[in-house]
Amino acid sequence: MVTENNRLQQSLLKKIIGKKICSVKHGHGSFLTLNLGSMIKMKGSTVDNIETGVIQFWIYMCSWELNKREETILNSENIGTFDCSEIFNELQREKIEDFKIIDKTVKVLLSNEFEFVLSPVLGEQDQDDDYFIFTDRDSSTISFCLESGLYYEE
Repeated sequence: MVTENNRLQQSLLKKIIGKKICSVKHGHGSFLTLNLGSMIKMKGSTVDNIETGVIQFWIYMCSWELNKREETILNSENIGTFDCSEIFNELQREKIEDFKIIDKTVKVLLSNEFEFVLSPVLGEQDQDDDYFIFTDRDSSTISFCLESGLYYEE
């Protein structure tokens, strides 16, 4: 049965598939932000002139790895140990191609043989913590957690 929530999820996922990564930023710890689409200036009293992607993909609260041709080139454990700018620059030519959710693992497939593999860090987080979020400037959000799976929020 297709629910309204499922339709909204599919609508947002359709906006994401095929979007180009326009910037990659390393945040706190192992957190990553991938800005998708074109960069826009945010409006608001505390965020004037900050640029962000039309859609943001946040990877956090999980164990993750970035693979190229099935070889891990970066992960949540080693991201703070070396300069990642060359890898980030290479990712800026990539597009989101597909998502696969297999049990507790999420694979985000990119063009040119790249993929992110996101897995829970069991024992270190509650099962209801999200470990990725897509949000667009229309304030639609798709998240994933072990307890709820893929879900939509406004």
